[in-house]
Amino acid sequence: MDAAYQIDLARRLNFPQEAVSYFEDCLSVLEKVQADFDAAKEAYTSSGFDYRVLRPLLLDISRRTGLHEYTLMMLMMLDCAKEAEPLYDEETFLPTFEDLRYKLLECRYRYGIWGTFVAFWYDIFFKHELFKLGRLEYQTQTYYEDKPYTYKGLTVKKGDLILNMHIPSSGEPFDTPSRLASYKKAYQYFYDKLYTDPETGRRIAVLVCHSWLLWPGYEPVWPQGSHIREFYHDFDVILEDPYQTFSDEWRMFGPFAQIPVQLLPENTRARKALKEYMLKGGKHGAGFGVIIFDGEKILNRS
Repeated sequence: MDAAYQIDLARRLNFPQEAVSYFEDCLSVLEKVQADFDAAKEAYTSSGFDYRVLRPLLLDISRRTGLHEYTLMMLMMLDCAKEAEPLYDEETFLPTFEDLRYKLLECRYRYGIWGTFVAFWYDIFFKHELFKLGRLEYQTQTYYEDKPYTYKGLTVKKGDLILNMHIPSSGEPFDTPSRLASYKKAYQYFYDKLYTDPETGRRIAVLVCHSWLLWPGYEPVWPQGSHIREFYHDFDVILEDPYQTFSDEWRMFGPFAQIPVQLLPENTRARKALKEYMLKGGKHGAGFGVIIFDGEKILNRS
C-alpha cells in the first residue's frame, strides 16, 4: 500500500478536498492492517483483477477496521493505479482515470459514502483496455452480439474488432459537437486498427454502445433538442434488452431511486419526462446501437 501515491493521485484527479482528507484518515487506520491490504492487492492483481477475489478480502478488513467496503474499494483502486500509470501515455492516463472521481461522486450522491460501489468495473482500466478520448470512453473489444450488422458493403460479425463506447458521468457537455469531437478522437487514436471500407478504401470506425439511454421506449420521452435524444439518434439501435426492474433508475434520480414514483423529483426536464413515463407504466430496458463513422461524419445515422 502506497499511501503517498494514493493521496497524490486523488489530488491529481481533483477529488474533493473533503474526500482527500477522509482518505488520509482512513489510510492511517489501515496502517495497522497493511499486510492484509497488500495481500488483498496481490490476490486481486494475480487473479487478473477479478473483483470476486477482491471483495471477500476487503469485507474482512472492513469488519476489522470499521471502514466501509466502498471506501476500501476506492483506496484499492487508487493503489492499483500506480502499476497501471506507466502503461498509459501522458495524454490518456489522467483523463481515463478521472473515472475514479466520477464514481466517487456517484457513491457519495447515492449512498453518502466516499468510495465506489462499482469496483468490478476497473479491471479494464488496469489492463490498459479503456481510454477516455474527449467526452466518452472507448474499449477495444470484439463484436459480441449474435446478430451481424451490415451497412452497405461492410458487415460486422461476432469476433470482429469494434470500439465499445461508455458514457462517464463526468458532467461535461454532451451536445452534438462534443460527442462528434470524441468520435473523431477515437477514430484517430485507433486508426491503425480500424476497418477499410471495401467501397471507398477509407478507414471506418465501428462504435457500439449498450446503454439504458438507447432503450427505444425512452426516445419519445426525452424533450426535443435534449442531448440524450440527440445521442440516441447518433446510433442505429438494432437490439433491445428489456429490464425486469429499472436498475438504472439511480442514474437519473440518485438517492431518490426506489421511492414511490409519485414522489420522485421533477427538478430537471429529463427527470420530469421520465417520471411521467414511469407513472404511465412505461417499460424499461437498454438498447444496443451501432455507429459507422468515417472520421468526419456518422454514415448510418438513424
